[in-house]
Amino acid sequence: MCHGRLYAHLLCGCLFVLMPAGLSAVAGERSDDDLVAAIVEDPAGPLPRGLQPDLLIGMCERVIPKLISPADGRKVSALRFAQARAYGTTGNDDKALEALKRAVEADPANIRAKILHADLLSYCRKEYSAAHRVWEDYPTDARALAVWARHSPDGLEARAKLAEQAVRLAGADPEAAAIAAECKGEIDASAGRYRDALAAWDRALANPEPAAWGINLTQLYTRRGLVHLELGDTDQALADLGLAGKLRAPDRAVPRGVWLAHVRAGKFRVALGLADAYQTTYPDDPYGKVMRAASLTRLGRYAEAIQELDDCEPDVHTDTELAAAHHLKGDVVTAGKFLDAALEKDSTHLPAVFAKAVLLPILTVAPGGVEPTQSYNKEVVATFAKLVGPDPKSAPAAVAQMLVHAAAKDYPKAAEAAGDALASRRVAPCYRDPLLKALAAYKAGRPYAAPPELLRVVYQPAVLFN
Repeated sequence: MCHGRLYAHLLCGCLFVLMPAGLSAVAGERSDDDLVAAIVEDPAGPLPRGLQPDLLIGMCERVIPKLISPADGRKVSALRFAQARAYGTTGNDDKALEALKRAVEADPANIRAKILHADLLSYCRKEYSAAHRVWEDYPTDARALAVWARHSPDGLEARAKLAEQAVRLAGADPEAAAIAAECKGEIDASAGRYRDALAAWDRALANPEPAAWGINLTQLYTRRGLVHLELGDTDQALADLGLAGKLRAPDRAVPRGVWLAHVRAGKFRVALGLADAYQTTYPDDPYGKVMRAASLTRLGRYAEAIQELDDCEPDVHTDTELAAAHHLKGDVVTAGKFLDAALEKDSTHLPAVFAKAVLLPILTVAPGGVEPTQSYNKEVVATFAKLVGPDPKSAPAAVAQMLVHAAAKDYPKAAEAAGDALASRRVAPCYRDPLLKALAAYKAGRPYAAPPELLRVVYQPAVLFN
C-alpha cells in the first residue's frame, strides 16, 4: 500500500458526499450553460446542488465537444477537472486519471489539475516520480509539497519534515493549509504521534470546504477513528467510523475498525458477527479469516479458530492469531513456534512482541537441553521487558509487563504495571476484575495466578491503517 491519499484519492471522499441524494431534479431544472458557468467560476468549489456524479459526467460529455475555440481551453480544463472528481466518487480511478490528463492538456496553467493528477498517479499506479516532478515544477506550492511528502520513499521522519514545511509554506491560504494539515495528520498517525495527528486533522476540517479541495473525507474520518481506537476512545472511534461509513463506498478499513472496536470492548459475539459480515462483503480478503479466528479465540472456541486459519497463507497476522489460540488453550510450545514465525516476518509487530515477552520465560531452554522448562530466567525476563514499548502504558504492553515481572517474582513492578493497565482506556470492563485482583496480590507481595483471559489483552490485534 502506498503512503496514502492526499488531495485526492478521488474515490469516495469528495464533493458529492456533501449533497443529499435524490436532488438531481434540482440540477435538472438548470441549463447546461448555467451549470458550466457555476463550475468554471470555481472549479474546486462545491458543485451545483443535486448534480450527482453520473449527471455531471454526462453533462461534460455533451458540452465539451462543442467547445472548440482555443479560447475555450480554460473552460474545458475546469469541466474535465470536475469530471475527474465525479469519476473518483464512483471509484473509477482510470477514468479520473484520463480526465485529469485531458484537463492539463486543455489548460497547462491548471496547477490544481496537475497536482491532483500527480497525486493520483502516485497512489493508483505507484508512479511516485510524478509526485516528485510536480513538486520540482512548483517548489513554492504547499499543495505540491504535500503530495511529495505523502508519496516520498523516504522514511517517516523525513516525510514529516516535508509535511511541516508544507504547513509553513501554506501560510494563511485556506486550501493549501487544509491540504498540508491533512497530509501532516496522516504522517503523524503512521508515526504513532496520535495526538499530533488529531490536532492536524482538526485544522484541516476547520476550513470551510475541505472536501471541495479534494481532501478525502472518507479516508480522513476512517483514519481519525482508528487513531481514537489506538488511544482507547472506543466511542469516538465508532462515531468517526460511522461518519466514514455514511460517505460513499467506504474503505475496508472502516468495517475492520468497527470490528476491532468491539473486540477491544470485550463484545466478542458482536465481533464474530461483524467478522462474518466482512467475509461476505470481502470474500477475497484473507484478513477476514484473521478477524473471524480472533473472535472465535476470544470466545474460547480455540479449535474452530485454528481450523479457520489452517488453509491461510502464513503472514504476521495469521501467525499471531494461531499463537493466541494455542497459547490460550495451553499449548505454549506451539504458540512459541508461531510467535517466532510472526516475528521473523515483522520484528516490530507489537502483539507478537508482547506475547513473546510473556511466553519466553516459560519456554526458556535448559543448558544443554532442547525441551522447554517452567523455570523463569530473570535475565531473559529483563531483556524482553524492554521490548514491550513503544507505549509502555498501553493496555497490551502493561499487561505483558505485569506478567513478565510477576514471572520474575518482582511484585512491586508487577503491581505498577497492573496499575498502568487499569488506567489505560484500552482495557475492556471484562478485564478489570482480574486486574484488580492481580494488583491487590502484587501489592501484598503475593503471587497471583492470572486467568488465561488476560492473555487476550496481550494478543490484542493491531490497528491496520491501510
